[in-house]
Amino acid sequence: MMENIVFFSIISIFILVGLGIILWGFSQQEVLVRSQKWPQTRAKITQLAFEDLSDVDGQSYVTTITYSYTVKGNSYQNSNIGFGYCASSGKEYHQRIYQVLAAKSFVNIYYDPRHPYKSVISKSPGKGIYISKLVGIFFVIWGLGFLILFIFSLSDFQFIGYIIRLGVISIMLITFVTVFISCWRFVDTKKIDQLTKDIRQC
Repeated sequence: MMENIVFFSIISIFILVGLGIILWGFSQQEVLVRSQKWPQTRAKITQLAFEDLSDVDGQSYVTTITYSYTVKGNSYQNSNIGFGYCASSGKEYHQRIYQVLAAKSFVNIYYDPRHPYKSVISKSPGKGIYISKLVGIFFVIWGLGFLILFIFSLSDFQFIGYIIRLGVISIMLITFVTVFISCWRFVDTKKIDQLTKDIRQC
């Protein structure tokens, strides 16, 4: 009994984490859509760094920036490069962004007219938005898959249970392969994405 409770708890956490990641991705997507109407202003780069966050768990890199700007006489600071931009193992990708920004003293940024402290350099979606949705879908489908497999392992309908378990395993494997290939495409560091193009032009 206790083992079942522990199993269901782990699966529930797995599914909830997946849903949380998906919701974060869609919330970023919603802000991105609204940002297409944001006005533009000039911002001064006050701090810029390329950071190596690698540790025993793996390699991770990111470019961090701080820029200041003025809207209607009020001064603001922000560090947002793009929606969904975050640390990843793609060293070349983050170095490229750093090198482009290092050649600039000022950048054009877009700000929310209702909340001017919210701003961004690029209004294009970063890789993090797409990857978060894919990873979230993976967590949810595998969580539900394990749950269904467990339930039918206790079922008396052996033949039907076998067919259903086989179908669930197939869906789980297809999901894994699809998410893996899609994420691999998004983390291709040699490909110039729209966010990098926007930074070059800002």
